Amino acid sequence: MNNAEAENPWASFCMSTYKRPELLKTQLSIILKQTFTDFEVVISDNDPDCSARDTVSGFQNIRLQYFSNIDNLGMIKSFN
Repeated sequence: MNNAEAENPWASFCMSTYKRPELLKTQLSIILKQTFTDFEVVISDNDPDCSARDTVSGFQNIRLQYFSNIDNLGMIKSFN
């Protein structure tokens, strides 16, 4: 992946999570194994304690964008 692809990915996958770090780790592992690489994954953590932060940072992959919410917004509001 070159810098242009990292800045302007062809596809974006949006995920909302709440206190499911093991499930998130499994799903991100599957997504990152794809042969197509021009994408980003936007993870919105609805846990005020940021339970997904360590899972996402453990991948050390620039395609993973992590955002934490101050409150549990629920899935729909979290996507927005």
